[in-house]
Amino acid sequence: MEKTREREPGAVVLAEDVVLSRFREKPLAALLHAVLDRKELTSLAPRLGLNPLPGKRLKTMKPADHARLLARSTLEVDAARGPILEALNARLPPPLLPPDERPTGAAVDVALRLARDLPADRRAALVLSLLGDDDSTEKALVALEDGLLETDDAPAADAEAEVAKLTARLAREKQRADDAEQHRSDEKQSIHAREKGLKQRIDELQRDLSELQQRLGDKNRDYDLLHKEWETLKGDLRVAFNRAARFKNALDEAKSASERENELKSELVRARQRADIADMKLEILEYQLDILEQDEPEETPADATEDDTLPERVLAFTEAVGRSPRVLVVGGAGKQRAHRERDFKRLVDTLGVEGEWRFADYTSWHRELPRLKNDMRDRFDLVFVLHWNRTTFVQKMHDEARAANARVRTVPYVGFLSLEKAVREEVERFVAERI
Repeated sequence: MEKTREREPGAVVLAEDVVLSRFREKPLAALLHAVLDRKELTSLAPRLGLNPLPGKRLKTMKPADHARLLARSTLEVDAARGPILEALNARLPPPLLPPDERPTGAAVDVALRLARDLPADRRAALVLSLLGDDDSTEKALVALEDGLLETDDAPAADAEAEVAKLTARLAREKQRADDAEQHRSDEKQSIHAREKGLKQRIDELQRDLSELQQRLGDKNRDYDLLHKEWETLKGDLRVAFNRAARFKNALDEAKSASERENELKSELVRARQRADIADMKLEILEYQLDILEQDEPEETPADATEDDTLPERVLAFTEAVGRSPRVLVVGGAGKQRAHRERDFKRLVDTLGVEGEWRFADYTSWHRELPRLKNDMRDRFDLVFVLHWNRTTFVQKMHDEARAANARVRTVPYVGFLSLEKAVREEVERFVAERI
């Protein structure tokens, strides 16, 4: 078919509402394929970012496939509908007949049969003229589906093929008429059944209304009786409240504390405050006494001898387990800083263990217990507590160690040699138990 020239701006023939309400995919694809030229037809889908038909690629799709894709996108994709219709309307010819001269009824079939002898653009113009009432529109769409706008240079089909095609169309029209008649019959029967059901429902509702009115009268009488009884009980309750208020006042007077009792309570509060202050002072004095007792003799840690096999056993443990034994020391203060920085570092390096020494600075050690509990369970194998720590803290720490199945040892610190001896003994015992 020879493509029509571009339409003047604003001359829209097919609006969105017309396409969505009347067209199906196949006739719309036939119209697009007949009206748009090949270049414009194959370039719309890539430009609009449309996905190809299932199992196909845009580059290898034929013009008929592009027409199907554009028709489907026009009916289903809101964003693509406007550009496609704009391109189609720009190429559509004006309608062949004015609205007042459109054929109807049997004249539509005659016009469509005669249209096959017209040029392609005149056929398209005739189709646009038939987009009026539902009957002529449907016939025009069926003609599009049957290839009204297709062009072929070969001779026309023979008479038998034309008769077969017309017979098939007649059968379809007859089937549509039969289906419409059956639908009307079914709808009439359904309306009759609904009408009968509604009448029965109205009768039931009227009976229910009479029953409810009777029950409402009974409830009103019961309400009047209950209201009278409620007024009587409300008066009795008022009397009871007044009597209870008098009894409560008398009870409050009987329970009120005497002036001497109030003085004793105040004195008890002050005594408890003094006791708390005394406990705090005692705790501070104990800490100061601990600091004073930390004067230990200056001792020089002994150097490791050649027959000291403990580092070798620790090395064997490290190779077998994949890590060194982990040691934690808790206690001490400023006077032991040199021991921690020099002697303790030398000891852990000599033995080949991991070690940490935390000073027991004056603080609320109950806040440190959760951290030490996690350390005993996850971070350290051996924990040493110097005897200068407070007794309550040491007891609670041992309780937590027993609960976590950890090893904790209290060391009477009289110089670094006492701590070194305890560490060596516990490390040797720990290594011997595991290798």
